[in-house]
Amino acid sequence: MLENFFLDIFANPFVCYILLMLGIYLLLFGINSPGMGMEVGGAICLGLSIVGVVIIGIDFTSIILFVVGAALFIVEAQSEGNLHGIFALGGILCIIGGGIFFLQSLTPLMEPYEITIMWVTLLTFTITLSLVFGGITLKVIESKRRKSTETFIPKEGESGIAKTDLKPEGQVVARGEIWSARCVDGYWPVVEGEKVKILKVEGVYLIVQPWDAQQS
Repeated sequence: MLENFFLDIFANPFVCYILLMLGIYLLLFGINSPGMGMEVGGAICLGLSIVGVVIIGIDFTSIILFVVGAALFIVEAQSEGNLHGIFALGGILCIIGGGIFFLQSLTPLMEPYEITIMWVTLLTFTITLSLVFGGITLKVIESKRRKSTETFIPKEGESGIAKTDLKPEGQVVARGEIWSARCVDGYWPVVEGEKVKILKVEGVYLIVQPWDAQQS
C-alpha cells in the first residue's frame, strides 16, 4: 500500500516535473549562494524527480537540456558579467526546450483534455521559473561587480608597509592592497619592509612618512 502511494505521488507527471525544475533551481541557487543549504533541498528534489522520470519513461533529451541550461547559468554567474548575459539567455532557452521535450514525451500517455491543461500549466511554470532564475543570476553578477569595484581608500593615520624602498617614491601595502607611494621630504629613504604612516591620498599616490616619525 505504501509502495502504491509512493508511485501515485512521484510517478505523477506534474509532481515529477515540478520536483525536477525546483531541484535544478534550488541546486543552482545553492551553488551561487553557498551556506544557505539550498543545494541539499535541490539534490533531494532532483533525486525524487529522477525516480519519477524512470518510472514514467520520460525522454532523457529533456534531462540533458535541463543540465546544459543549468551549466550555462552557472558559467554566466561565475563570469561576473563578462559574457554579457549570453549564457544566461542560452540557459533560459535550454530550460524551456527541455520543458517542451518533457511535455512531448508525456503527450502519448495522456487524455486529450489532460494534454492541454498540462501544456499550459507546466510550460507557464517553466518560463516563469526560468525568467526568475535568470533575474537572480543577473543580480548575482551585479553584486559581484559591485564588490569588485569597491576600492579601499586608505585614511589619514592608517599604517602600511613599504613594499619597495621609497626614494622618495615606491610602493606601499595597505590592508593587503598595493599602492604607489611617495615619502615626504626629510624622511626618505624608507627601506623595504618598514612601517609607514599614511598622511593623505593625492590622486593615485599615498603620501607617507616613517611610522616612528610621528613620535619623534
